Amino acid sequence: MPRELRYRRDIDGLRGIAVLAVVFYHATVSPSYHGHGSVFAGGYVGVDIFFVISGFLITSILLDDARNGRLRLSHFYDRRIRRIFPALFAVIGTSFGAAWFLFFPDQLESLGKSAIAAVLFVSNFFFRAQTENYFAPTTALSPLLHTWSLAVEEQFYIVFPALLYLTFRFFRKHVTAVIIAGIVVSFAIAQWAMGEHPKGAFYLAPARAWEFLLGTLLALETIPTLKSRSPREIIAVVGAFLILWPIFTFTPDTPFPGANALFPCLGATFIIYVGTTGPTLVTRALQFRPLVWIGLISYSLYLWHWPFLVFFRQYFGTLNLGAEITTSIVLISLCVSALSWRFIEQPFRRPQRLQRKTVFFLGASAASAAIIVAVFVVLRAGLPNRIPKYIAQIANDAKDYDPRRSNCLELSDTRIKNRQICKFGASKTDTPSFALWGDSHAGALMLAVEDSAKRYGLTGDFVGRSACPPLLGIIIAERKDGVDCRDFNNLVIEYLRKTPSINTVLIAGRWAAYAEWERYKESRWGHVLIEDDQSSSLTPAENHRVFSRALGSVLIKRVPQGRLS
Repeated sequence: MPRELRYRRDIDGLRGIAVLAVVFYHATVSPSYHGHGSVFAGGYVGVDIFFVISGFLITSILLDDARNGRLRLSHFYDRRIRRIFPALFAVIGTSFGAAWFLFFPDQLESLGKSAIAAVLFVSNFFFRAQTENYFAPTTALSPLLHTWSLAVEEQFYIVFPALLYLTFRFFRKHVTAVIIAGIVVSFAIAQWAMGEHPKGAFYLAPARAWEFLLGTLLALETIPTLKSRSPREIIAVVGAFLILWPIFTFTPDTPFPGANALFPCLGATFIIYVGTTGPTLVTRALQFRPLVWIGLISYSLYLWHWPFLVFFRQYFGTLNLGAEITTSIVLISLCVSALSWRFIEQPFRRPQRLQRKTVFFLGASAASAAIIVAVFVVLRAGLPNRIPKYIAQIANDAKDYDPRRSNCLELSDTRIKNRQICKFGASKTDTPSFALWGDSHAGALMLAVEDSAKRYGLTGDFVGRSACPPLLGIIIAERKDGVDCRDFNNLVIEYLRKTPSINTVLIAGRWAAYAEWERYKESRWGHVLIEDDQSSSLTPAENHRVFSRALGSVLIKRVPQGRLS
């Protein structure tokens, strides 16, 4: 039977490390271009550390309740409501208040939908369906994006207490084996999902459960304790390394979670384990007062810092806020989180102040009120009357783009070879007399070119792919999606040569990005470096030379033997 439950300052210090990793990741890694140069590019692993800690603490509490004869689900969920609801609803309410003044109607409507998901603890499903992935730039203006982890945690807690009770009831002698089996199965699901359903691996509880169960395994205390200090010191140092190494070396492009999540999760497991068995230098370092204090306010800090970043980005109109503003936001988040912990979290966590029935009533009332407000916002399409009509019109027009772009800009190598090309202009069946070739900027020109083509009775082909400019022989150095623009553009050349009816080719691209390496001012996509077989370096100066050679190659090809514009 586990020993008496006791407060662990080192665990609060570990919480402090985890939340600081997440905060510094969000603050320093540019949502516009992944920010690989950031020191904290792997700080997102802090969430996994939280999961291990949470599994350990919740299981310890459940076992302590069982030992003292007070294990009741109502008692368990009473504490969960006191812990989770007050600060969460404060953040949701504040987010609606800020969004009223700063968000366009479609953004406020989206916030309403995500708020409903957050209140029902299904926001991991919501963001899995609504976003390309957690690291995509499109998520940078979602104030409640970070509630996906709360949803995973609460889903685990809905199922886990009952399963733990049944395991002790029917498999008491094999509890450890059952937990280990759960770890193996969940980890296998995560590994499988990383290949087949990567968003599911990131957002959904079955692929994350093994992280909680590592903490559960520790709480059962079936692992022998270490009486000698030397092994403890070694394990603690290894644990610290396994936590810090991914924080400082992983990037948003690192395959995650899957096998790579083993590093922070095992690191947290090792540190909690040695802290249970005896003192080490690492556990003493984790008991550093400022770190423990940050661990105490970690839940509030996790909740508040992300909406602050989102709304400041919206206010300043850029995803890249700069060092001074970002530092100010982090400091503001710390101050607000300290106040939130003192005046919102703590009063509700004192049992003597509120009876259990009152807690359940207040929790249900707050959830209902939040859902009613969110549904109203969604049904009213983000309340467009809040803002001047001309601004609302501009916001609506921003979503008005040619629906063919998504299909035409996903032109695969196979579609080119099979001549499954997007046609536009006067007719969709006539022989094309011109072609528009380029990247997404060429796609943005489709409607304008089509209007002119219809005026003169012309039909054309669109051959393009996002982020692949019509330049021969180049490689985009930072591109991580496996797309080879060289092969694609060579196929375009071959297609154009085999289509003699095409006598004019219009080429269009985001030329500033490739020629000068800088995209347009305040662009969310950052910088681009290109290279070719003659490149001697990856520098802005070399970009211009590579661009000149690549564009010259297109002109020399004279594709087709007519006019190139």
